[in-house]
Amino acid sequence: MDETQLKVALLYKLVKFVSWPDRRGAGQGRHFNICVLGEGRVAGRLQVLQGRKVKGRKIQILEVENERVTADRCPVLFVAKGTETQVWREAGQGVLSASDRRGFATDGGILELRREGKRMRFVINRSRAKRAGLSFPAQVLALAIIVNDGEDRE
Repeated sequence: MDETQLKVALLYKLVKFVSWPDRRGAGQGRHFNICVLGEGRVAGRLQVLQGRKVKGRKIQILEVENERVTADRCPVLFVAKGTETQVWREAGQGVLSASDRRGFATDGGILELRREGKRMRFVINRSRAKRAGLSFPAQVLALAIIVNDGEDRE
């Protein structure tokens, strides 16, 4: 598996553990939408998740542009690495913003996927997740690099 495939697989696994407010992420509708903002290697490979299941619903990959994203439409918003726009900062309550852009979590995103040496790691901005009404189980947090107020903890 190459780095891009590992990031897609890691995102898929982590999304399964997220708890959404009012069960939005596990809520209504046939599909669980992962929305993609911008273009990039990981964003392009997310299509392999199409049809897989999360929270009992089939994943659907949707492309979005510079628009405000809500949890009803996009419980997960993946921001491609080279995306210039900051629209993800305005994502609504219950939206998990994720990216493979270095520094995404310290810039206010919730989940950052990164390679460190030979290891694939992930960073969770816990304070931003809390403000979005999202939570991760202790087992996931124990494996993450946690960012709160701009400080890292391994």
